[in-house]
Amino acid sequence: MINRLIEKLYLKQKGNLAYYDNLTQVYNRMFYERELKKKYIGKECVVTFVDVNGLKIINDNKGHYEGDKLIIKVVEDLKKINYIDYIIRYGGDEFILISDKLKREELEKVKHISYGISMKAAYEDMSSAIAKADVLMYKQKENLKKGDPYYWQW
Repeated sequence: MINRLIEKLYLKQKGNLAYYDNLTQVYNRMFYERELKKKYIGKECVVTFVDVNGLKIINDNKGHYEGDKLIIKVVEDLKKINYIDYIIRYGGDEFILISDKLKREELEKVKHISYGISMKAAYEDMSSAIAKADVLMYKQKENLKKGDPYYWQW
């Protein structure tokens, strides 16, 4: 009984740990689904969909430990960008950035990513804005693969 009370106090102090990604120490998809979507109803914001480039190749050739190190490095670099309100780990190597304003130049400094940026209108739901940003991210990824012979090299 005392252990459970200590656990409850710890969770209350730390916030809801279920909303954080253990590897990257950023919010996770559960936080987005349960909390963040509601917060942005009727509000504008910038939504950026980020994908880590070449993760499968690293995992297959160097192991998942090296892939995890790449994900952590990318998140560390994303945290350095000004004006980001939230970083959410949306999937294995996919992240969503929510901000009031975001400068593309800052994103371009982060290595090993593709991204798409969408402006969420006040009347729009967050899922639509994420879907638009996701499509733009895949277009950028395809353009990088076609135009950059060193795309997969680290």
